[in-house]
Amino acid sequence: MEDLTNTDNVAAFVVVCLSVIIFRFKRADAPWDFRLPFMPLIPVFGVLDSEFLMLQLHRES
Repeated sequence: MEDLTNTDNVAAFVVVCLSVIIFRFKRADAPWDFRLPFMPLIPVFGVLDSEFLMLQLHRES
């Protein structure tokens, strides 16, 4: 149960990172309240790191 909870939380972070990328390109003309340096790199690294963490959770159990 613990692994499922951790995996779900990390998966939610993956969805958020992917959403930032999608919305920044689809709604480029919208006013944004925050700036994101190195725009596609930071969310992509977030997705890759999260997937790595999910793989490590399943390896230990």
